[in-house]
Amino acid sequence: INNYLKMSGLGTIINLKNYINDLDEYGEAIFEDKSSSGLNPINFIQVLVEFMRKFLDAKDDKRYIFLGTPISGLPRIEILCMDPREIVSAVFSKTLGTISCSGTLNEDSFISILGLKETGKDHDIVEIKSPFPKRNIKILIVDKINTKGANRTASMYKRISTKIAEVLFNTPANVGIFCASYVVLKGLIENGIESIIKFSRKKIFIERSDNSASDNAIMIEDYKKEAVKKEGGVLLGVLGGRNSEGEDFPGDYMNAVVIVGMPFSRPTSRVKGKIDYYNSIFKGKGRLFAYTWPAIKRAMQASGRPIRRLEDKGAIILLDDRFKYYQELITPWVRENMEYIPDEPNLISNHLQLFFKN
Repeated sequence: INNYLKMSGLGTIINLKNYINDLDEYGEAIFEDKSSSGLNPINFIQVLVEFMRKFLDAKDDKRYIFLGTPISGLPRIEILCMDPREIVSAVFSKTLGTISCSGTLNEDSFISILGLKETGKDHDIVEIKSPFPKRNIKILIVDKINTKGANRTASMYKRISTKIAEVLFNTPANVGIFCASYVVLKGLIENGIESIIKFSRKKIFIERSDNSASDNAIMIEDYKKEAVKKEGGVLLGVLGGRNSEGEDFPGDYMNAVVIVGMPFSRPTSRVKGKIDYYNSIFKGKGRLFAYTWPAIKRAMQASGRPIRRLEDKGAIILLDDRFKYYQELITPWVRENMEYIPDEPNLISNHLQLFFKN
């Protein structure tokens, strides 16, 4: 701001605020002129005025960070609020009582980030046991499989593809494969996963980053139609995407789901800013609340896609041994059913053959 005041010749914040007020009046004049002339009365200047006013209001508030992000070669400035407590606490404090439900809720982060203790009201945590019969769930973690940056090599992707092949050849009807990122998804494609899927005679459907909502809806509809066929289909997508969290796949729509990698966020300025802020107000829990827990949550959301009804039967294959290091954060219904298996040929096949046979 100081640089801008100097370069623009405005000199002081007061002069800048007066300049913004002048812009506001100028935008209103354009709006009225367009209206009287029968043109579309859009005031683009108003958007800029509102942003600049918010910028000045938030510039000394530690709850906000300011991000400069290049979009298509042009600088984009964002104001990002790190703390939802001011808004959420006001809502909670005005209600007689609230109920918050989730299959992937983490008590510590939920209470802290939403400021439940600051509402002046009591709160209870009720943990309900999973209603799904254990015989209908098979959850495997494979040792020595890992998609950490340095491990994203051709040999690792081929090992992962071999494990996925065991799932495809031993799962009836449809299978979902959700990767930690589009980078991991690309790595699998470049190392032959499409050939393996075709060899399994299952039809492949790939989630693209540039797919529109309507394109995606059509793809999911076509994927679900494959469930009536003996071979079925394979949905290849990403964790945290619209299909791994916002879509249900009961019955044969998805009999097994493969989670490839831990979906940690890229260390962007936004993520770093949130970690720093949470560290300052939650006594060093910034990385846990802003980085680790969101990744676990994305993986757990995807894990539940095949298990939607009490009679559903689903296998969940976690292809990243880092999940065992974070088992305390993993949703109880997943953690209590996890089995660790070594990286040996045909072990997944043996488990799934027995599981689906019974």
